[in-house]
Amino acid sequence: MTRERSPHLVMMDRIHHSFSVAPSVCAGLALIAFLSVVGVPEVSAQRASLGAGVPLAKWSASQRDAIADKSRALLGIRYVWAGATPERGMDCTGFVHYVYGQMGVRLPRVPADFMRVGEAVTFDTSTMQIGDLLVFSRRNNPRISHVGMYVGNARMVHASSVRKAVVEVSLSKYSGMQLRSVRRVVAIDSTSNDDAVPRLR
Repeated sequence: MTRERSPHLVMMDRIHHSFSVAPSVCAGLALIAFLSVVGVPEVSAQRASLGAGVPLAKWSASQRDAIADKSRALLGIRYVWAGATPERGMDCTGFVHYVYGQMGVRLPRVPADFMRVGEAVTFDTSTMQIGDLLVFSRRNNPRISHVGMYVGNARMVHASSVRKAVVEVSLSKYSGMQLRSVRRVVAIDSTSNDDAVPRLR
């Protein structure tokens, strides 16, 4: 049979517990006070400068269109998770990161960050431009997990984990994932000389 504890002992236990948790509570309050003075630091410099809502560069039309050739030059490069060079292999973000990097534009390496890079445009192949980025998730999971590059004529080049290589596909036949956004990283500068170096913003 369980023996009922006296009210005195119960009270003593509560007092002991309050002293045991007090240091952690004080530490938490001190941290809150510290952050209120110095502010919360940025997650990373890269995430802070993704340029959400605006293109990251201005190019001439011919310079922008050249990115399709640079993408197709990588067809057949093997798929390697976390890879970002032709020599090592590439995953989906490594592919677009490498291609745009060759043109002087730095893109993120985390798939979810592509939802905040450049500006969102409508998924309409009649108005989409070469170099637009296609951002995908799995159909049963909204978490962003794949990125490809639009190369014109309703086609996309991407590093496919299924086909284990960089491949070109028709968007009308690509049903493996759910398109979540189209992001425009480069704007057309009508005053730009086609032979000039791409101008970064």
